[in-house]
Amino acid sequence: MLHEILLSLSGHPSPLLRTDATQPHALSGVSPAERQLLASAAHLSDVHIKLISYTAQVGSSHPSTICRAVATAIDSIHLAAFQRKVLEVEASILQDDPDLVGAYNIVPLTAVIGEFKDWTRRMEWIWEMVQFMLGKNRKGETCHGAQLMDRLRLELQSGYRDVQETAMSLVTVAETAWLKQVSAWILYGRLPSFGGDDFFVQKVEESEEACLVWRLCKHC
Repeated sequence: MLHEILLSLSGHPSPLLRTDATQPHALSGVSPAERQLLASAAHLSDVHIKLISYTAQVGSSHPSTICRAVATAIDSIHLAAFQRKVLEVEASILQDDPDLVGAYNIVPLTAVIGEFKDWTRRMEWIWEMVQFMLGKNRKGETCHGAQLMDRLRLELQSGYRDVQETAMSLVTVAETAWLKQVSAWILYGRLPSFGGDDFFVQKVEESEEACLVWRLCKHC
């Protein structure tokens, strides 16, 4: 069971943690308390799997350079850190760490799931940000970089330290991507070759001049 749980948490769906009707007897020998713990693991696993899929989608096809940069950072920084946590827990079990392995080599399910309690809120929040990037407004327009930067700065005041730290890391990535666009325009007069619709300076059609588009983030 532990192998299935860790495998599922690392991003591979496991029948053990599914609650659909196709496997009615899969958890027949599991106590109600253990079912609740498995439900927590299943939820975290589901969020992780969705993040792997949709961050790849945003990172490869979103029209905003800033959104792409943030999605890539989510994958390379935060999802990678979660993967490392799964490996650390697995290594601790294999090394008979007394914090996880009890008498007679019994590994309490409570101890294993408890190792990931600090990740649930963080992963849920990251999923909210990915959904925000994938969403569209009433006009059918996709998320712009300025909107994402405003949202991330707002999340700095969430009151949760883990969310604040995660948001700050993504704000840094978003601002770095934005500054690269701005510096190319200021220093060389070049507009972005990709994601031009997301930049606050755009070239007017059938004209050699550029015009300002007021899509600046509130705090820029």
